[in-house]
Amino acid sequence: MKAQESKTDFSYAQVIPIFISIAIYFSVVYFLQLYENASVENNPHPDSSTYLNGARLLFQVGFTPEKHRPIGISLILGLPYLFNCSEVVIKFYILFLQFLCWVGMHLLIYQMVKKWIRKEIAIWVIPVYTIFISPLFYTFFILSDTVFSFFILLAVFYLQKYFINPHGKYFTIFCTIIFYSALIKPVIYYFAIFVFIAVIILYITKILKSPEFRFIHTVLIIFAFIFTIGLQLGLMYNHFGVMSPTLQNERAKYYMIFMAESIEKDENPALTRDNFDKIIDYTMKNNQNTWEKVVNQKFDSMLKFKKYYLMRGYFSSLKSNLTESSNIESTLKNYRESSNFTTYTRLADFVTGWENKLQTFLFILNGIIICVIIIKRKVIETSIWFPTVIVSFILCTYLYFLSGVVFWGEGRYSLPQFPINIFILVVLLSKFRSTVKALS
Repeated sequence: MKAQESKTDFSYAQVIPIFISIAIYFSVVYFLQLYENASVENNPHPDSSTYLNGARLLFQVGFTPEKHRPIGISLILGLPYLFNCSEVVIKFYILFLQFLCWVGMHLLIYQMVKKWIRKEIAIWVIPVYTIFISPLFYTFFILSDTVFSFFILLAVFYLQKYFINPHGKYFTIFCTIIFYSALIKPVIYYFAIFVFIAVIILYITKILKSPEFRFIHTVLIIFAFIFTIGLQLGLMYNHFGVMSPTLQNERAKYYMIFMAESIEKDENPALTRDNFDKIIDYTMKNNQNTWEKVVNQKFDSMLKFKKYYLMRGYFSSLKSNLTESSNIESTLKNYRESSNFTTYTRLADFVTGWENKLQTFLFILNGIIICVIIIKRKVIETSIWFPTVIVSFILCTYLYFLSGVVFWGEGRYSLPQFPINIFILVVLLSKFRSTVKALS
């Protein structure tokens, strides 16, 4: 009888927060007209065409990479091409896939936090994550951010499994996901390189050697690196003559150059994006074979003679990506001609701006607590939760600081950190007693 009551109570605990999440989802979608804006004819985001082109090139033009989009995201988004589907079907497939990734992140974060708190409480992280409008908003545009965020959270999920049950297969999966994530969004490229080098060093120094982590796992990680990042670099060198995951690396440097020059001229980079697009398109068109060399030479010159303006541009971009809204009002159109649509979009912009600031605050708060715990050294040696928290925090730090190289991030460069910040905070709060003991 008691078992039956416990089962009933648990089912109710699941239904209520899930119902709240569903209500939030349909409310946001309805009032912001996201279905209308995401329709095949109307999808307005300017970057969408390059992702569709990357998928088409990969499947229809002999495994050819798109210069700005790595093959990992093209492979995922272009799968319907295997069945000769039309572009209309492919667009609907991409939007549905992104919806599944968004739902998947809710399930992943629930699975992660329930290791540290009761299931009845853990289930409430689902509506907490749904409240953040930005992750939901970007599922309706053909971009890589939602898929990338899902893969990053999936990597952290397997990292936690490894530290709880240190079997080599979990760490191998974690590394493979990180490597493949660099083929979805190159922002993680340098972190993936660091993980690969760290694995080799740790194995050589016998730190990773154990009955659970064998030689075969190291071999599998090496092969995973070769067939993901190695393959991408080889394709880029073969087609474009550059050893980088995409030409976005050079484009990012040009962002920095452009922002530094704009600041030097007392111009607002945010108001001169059209000029940037014209300049970079002209530069790429007239220097196709020497694009990397031209950008690197100019960037090196800026580092030598105009470092101050480069740093100002970087921190201006970083502040923008950590605090500003998702530009919902300027992105969406009022297809239903609703009289209150402008009010809804402005409210959504206000909310996304503050939720971006909130999660930045959570990141800083998590960092302060972690740093004090490390200094006190009272809960580290005996805690299986701390390694997952510290690696997750390092990953968030890397993603935040690398976002400074792009000015027009529109909040997209903070999307993977949303669920990770929630996860870290929940773990720290769940270990409140040991954390307070470390802080005292």
